[in-house]
Amino acid sequence: MLDEHAAEMLRPASRAAMLALEVSRLETLEAVFLRQAIEKMDATAGTLWVKISQRKAALCGLDQPATIRMDVTTVTEHQDGTSTERMLEVIRRLRNEHEPKPDEEQ
Repeated sequence: MLDEHAAEMLRPASRAAMLALEVSRLETLEAVFLRQAIEKMDATAGTLWVKISQRKAALCGLDQPATIRMDVTTVTEHQDGTSTERMLEVIRRLRNEHEPKPDEEQ
């Protein structure tokens, strides 16, 4: 019997109904304590209103945990020249050619 009740309460429709009922109850309490805190300057009622508001936010998923995002970047030393120039240099070394001077280039 208890297992059947637990299984029923875990169904999405049942959970949604329970959540709606709980939020409705919390909103009723919020209204009462907020009115009392404002009209009578009641600090205890104000504290209770804040706690009720926090609980409602937690139930509705509004209180997301703070996350820290850390991106790690690796810095590499800049090599002289473009990739094309570096490839030409390697080819010239393999062919035992000298690098042309700026006035010799085409």
